[in-house]
Amino acid sequence: MKSFYSAINISEEMLSQNQKDNPIRLEYYRIKNEETKESKCYGIEVVKIEYKDEKPKVERKTIENLTNDERTLNQFLDTLERGYVTPVTTPYVVEDYFGKI
Repeated sequence: MKSFYSAINISEEMLSQNQKDNPIRLEYYRIKNEETKESKCYGIEVVKIEYKDEKPKVERKTIENLTNDERTLNQFLDTLERGYVTPVTTPYVVEDYFGKI
């Protein structure tokens, strides 16, 4: 089951520093799967929505089976939000944080 965790809108100042004109919103979700002995039950999804023209451009990255510890997952999601992590960079941050994908 996927549930919303947090979202952040990229500030105009940050957008202009990165030479972007369109508003961007990043959303972070928790994924909870059925726990088994072979797999870990918590994962994440990161969604980037760029409001360009009339139709938003959406990118997403889902990574499941990261941990069985809900507290660890929440701390990791906080880290993603603080770092403005996008779907493209999510696998690298997961590898740095958890040591694997």
